[in-house]
Amino acid sequence: MPTQSFRGAKIKTGSGGSGSVGGVGGRGGDVGSGNRNSGKQDFGNSTIVTGHGGSAGRSWRLWGGRGGRGGDIGSNSIGDTDQDFSNADMETGHGGHAGTGGIGGRGGDIGSGNQ
Repeated sequence: MPTQSFRGAKIKTGSGGSGSVGGVGGRGGDVGSGNRNSGKQDFGNSTIVTGHGGSAGRSWRLWGGRGGRGGDIGSNSIGDTDQDFSNADMETGHGGHAGTGGIGGRGGDIGSGNQ
């Protein structure tokens, strides 16, 4: 089974871009998320900051833009995943700002939604 080691790493992912008029803000970058059968993930003693969701565009008529979602860390993987977050300093991205009449984006997750 594969192993992902982020031990001692200092990682910062990019933020999502801003949406155009009535558009959706981009999603912040993830770290170690969305894998299949990833086996062991070692985040010990690492410093990880994921990107913020991008701001939504201005509303166009009645449609408000939606802010982008912040990045995740070690989330939404499928299969047996053993995760070690010991002594890690982590911060997930904030959700992006909503456009006029829109919906703000959701912040990122850590170790969530794994199957």
